[in-house]
Amino acid sequence: MTDKHEWLGTHTRAPDESLDGWARVCRAQAERNLAKWGPQDWETLGLAIAEETGELAQAILKCLHEGGPRDRIQEEAVDLGALCLQVLQGFSAPNSVISVRKDNQGHSSEKN
Repeated sequence: MTDKHEWLGTHTRAPDESLDGWARVCRAQAERNLAKWGPQDWETLGLAIAEETGELAQAILKCLHEGGPRDRIQEEAVDLGALCLQVLQGFSAPNSVISVRKDNQGHSSEKN
């Protein structure tokens, strides 16, 4: 199991399997992402979301057609959900590094 899924390896299921339970799991993953990589701009998050979407699709196809593990679908969905929460967090802080990037000369530009 990769470092990325270390926590999920023992906590793949939401405490109560409800939508709120899964939202808490995604939020906890988003907080771990922020602790590890710091705030990310929308461009970086968008690219990470595209990657995780592909990984989720791959996990679903492997489960359905090759007998792959169902828990991988949960892991990838949580990773994707966490990244989506990080994008949405950028709307509450419009001048943060999440939504504003600095070019090589230190000039800010909106990335909405």
